[in-house]
Amino acid sequence: GTNPAGTVSQQTDATVPFTRWDSFLDAATSRANQTLTPGLNFNGTKTWGTAAAPEITVLKIDNPDFAWNAEVKGAGVLIIEVNIPDNISLRGDGGLNWQGLVIVRSEGNVEFEIGKQGGGLKGGAARIFGQVVNRSAQYAEIEFENKYSFVKYSSAAMNLVREQLFAFRSWQEVMQ
Repeated sequence: GTNPAGTVSQQTDATVPFTRWDSFLDAATSRANQTLTPGLNFNGTKTWGTAAAPEITVLKIDNPDFAWNAEVKGAGVLIIEVNIPDNISLRGDGGLNWQGLVIVRSEGNVEFEIGKQGGGLKGGAARIFGQVVNRSAQYAEIEFENKYSFVKYSSAAMNLVREQLFAFRSWQEVMQ
């Protein structure tokens, strides 16, 4: 596609094999502070970890009509496991305010569209300081529904994850 700044290209990063993500996810999942299976509706206000005490949270989605209507805040690693082999759109009017790493894993196509159309600073927005990885086996899309939503890479948030949750032998940030 094109935009006023010039041509936009899409590239696949082949430097990290798919199986490497799976190994990381399996290790993180086994160390999770909590594993939740919300069913059809995901409502209310949730707090999963803080900057002082980050957590690993696994959210298992097994309903194709799942709706993200909760306001979630937290810090650490959030793993969203989609256990549906077909296409799924993770949608809803809820919000996500996260510091750290958010990973969506699925064997099928996933569209991750959290946030209310026109949502504001008090809710209905996705604000992520850290990194988002969409580890879908097929097509993956991350879309924000309002102007208050964003992902801002934060080495401080990623160091929080690394230092408090994992004993990495090495860490490499790649700039493009």
